[in-house]
Amino acid sequence: MVAYAKEYIIFDLRLTKQKTLCDPNKYYQYLQFSKEDSSNVSVPYIVINQNECISFLRNNFSDCKIDAYGYYSKPSSSTNIPYTEILMVSFKITKGSESPGVFFENF
Repeated sequence: MVAYAKEYIIFDLRLTKQKTLCDPNKYYQYLQFSKEDSSNVSVPYIVINQNECISFLRNNFSDCKIDAYGYYSKPSSSTNIPYTEILMVSFKITKGSESPGVFFENF
């Protein structure tokens, strides 16, 4: 994604102060596309330890500026995860920034 972006990359992650959850067979979210939908489609629901995430970003994007804004929230009722509160975070990576670093707001 970063290699193909011209200047910015914007994405969302779910973070936690607890252990990373990354087993798609155990942690997932059911999708319902309409009230009549009974297809039981699910997608992996990955929740990353926030310290692991920050470390990964600092180690792999040291020449970029990384802005992040987050807030704590309950996971959707359609998720199958053990956490009652997670950090919803939006990230913006600016490639080739003159002021690289990781900047977080609200967490």
